[in-house]
Amino acid sequence: MGLTDAALIWDAEAGAADLALGPDGDLVADDGLRTAVIVSLFSDRRARPDDTMPDQRPDADQDRRGWWGDALPPTIGGRVFIGDRIGSRLWLLQREKITPETLARHRDAIREALAWMTDAAVGLARSVDVQVERQGLNRVAARITITLHDGSTVPIDLAAATAPPARAMVVSPPVALATEDGRILTTEDGRVLAVAIEGGAPLAAATVRPALTAEDARRLAAEDGRLLTTE
Repeated sequence: MGLTDAALIWDAEAGAADLALGPDGDLVADDGLRTAVIVSLFSDRRARPDDTMPDQRPDADQDRRGWWGDALPPTIGGRVFIGDRIGSRLWLLQREKITPETLARHRDAIREALAWMTDAAVGLARSVDVQVERQGLNRVAARITITLHDGSTVPIDLAAATAPPARAMVVSPPVALATEDGRILTTEDGRVLAVAIEGGAPLAAATVRPALTAEDARRLAAEDGRLLTTE
């Protein structure tokens, strides 16, 4: 492709990208498209006026984010790209429960962020195919396949976590976690499952049998899909 950039290394667990040094002490370089995709997906595109902000509390920050440079439309080949935006609106989905509907919204946000690659004025790619899937309880993975004009393809796999897992803990005296019908949840060895979550808000669990195996306890999830684990 003829272009070499300093490579951004994406850390799915941290939800961040950074530069890295190679064995020779120089910055790791990227002569492909991976870094361009990382910038496009994980920079925060300005939210549209009709977008719902992730935090709807009255006192929450309603910053619509975006890059100030988008106020100056770029010019490529004499064409002015009015309304062009860098980044993606994936950040709006960071607190969403992962469902088929939200997976479709992830896919649409990725397609929107990478649409510039297939613009005729840019001439970079013939097409961009996006497939997304859920991995575990709080991660969305994307397989992006970029087809260049010579017919060759560039596959890029990236993943990002959504809301971090909530954590349950055994306390004494226990604050018991109960099922919807009021039964107390215990592990096979009789330990009561107790929960501590942000703000101390109550947590409703799905209806399960009174005694949980260790595997059951590991898989138990909150209503928003976050995983609960014992200490």
